[in-house]
Amino acid sequence: MNISKLRFIMNVIIPGNTTIFEGEWATYWFDVDGILHALTKQFKKGIQQVFGNFEVIKKIAHNQKICLLIYLNSTSILNKETFKVFANQLPDYYKAIALISKSFFAKMVLDFVVRIKRPSIPVKSFTNENEAKQWLKKFA
Repeated sequence: MNISKLRFIMNVIIPGNTTIFEGEWATYWFDVDGILHALTKQFKKGIQQVFGNFEVIKKIAHNQKICLLIYLNSTSILNKETFKVFANQLPDYYKAIALISKSFFAKMVLDFVVRIKRPSIPVKSFTNENEAKQWLKKFA
């Protein structure tokens, strides 16, 4: 099995009374607690795309650090060089990141990656959206 591309099906309802932002990597919106939600898309994995995504986040968040809740519809594992650039930039944009996957296998893979890569900000994976939100509220 190629774990560099995992495919998930997330049934996420985006609230009708919110502004939606479209980026190359995800569809974004804020909830009432100020947490930015991201419903992932298939995306290109290069360094150029990493910086492009950070520009989208910077614009959405008005240059403020935010908490991010990511619904993993699909994900691609970044190559080593791109991941290093991505990971080094995380503290400039985020306070904490919660990753939600409906697949227990995907959660195990994410937990393993987080343990190995040791991000510079709090990152945790979940299979339950409410638990993820409660955890993120500690950092908001």
